[in-house]
Amino acid sequence: MVCCSRIDNGMLNFEQFYLNTKMIIYQYLYQHSEDFFETEDIAQETYLKALEEWDMLKEHPNPAGWLTLKAKHLCTGYHRHVYFRKNCIEEEMEIPYEEPAYNMILMEDLLENVYKKKDRPIARKYFLEGDSIEELAQDLGVTTGAFRTKIYRMRQRLKRYIESYENV
Repeated sequence: MVCCSRIDNGMLNFEQFYLNTKMIIYQYLYQHSEDFFETEDIAQETYLKALEEWDMLKEHPNPAGWLTLKAKHLCTGYHRHVYFRKNCIEEEMEIPYEEPAYNMILMEDLLENVYKKKDRPIARKYFLEGDSIEELAQDLGVTTGAFRTKIYRMRQRLKRYIESYENV
């Protein structure tokens, strides 16, 4: 593997790091992409990430390994993006927007922290599943007006909870 030279004060010099690692990174990326321009783009992105993380990277026990792993992840992400776009164009369909799954997980956790056990199913149906106030009121056997009041209070509780964390 590539050995990184160090300056006499023990701090890794980024320029020297680049010179010591560029051949292995370029060879690795070219083997996976077989396209010079793609290799250039991903390598530049890899070294940009390395420069952004330089304070951590210069103290890392294996900076060349970290860089290779970062290049691998960027290359994989690039190929996944290209493959998805190509398939969507070939099928002449619009690229759908899907909200990331972690938003659902975060919202589930948020609802569990904000609402009592009896209110969680209502909050889940209203906030996550998008059920209408009229449907939920009918399911619970209450008037629409009473249920609107309940939803208003639930929104206020959620708003206060979120604002308490924004102020921290």
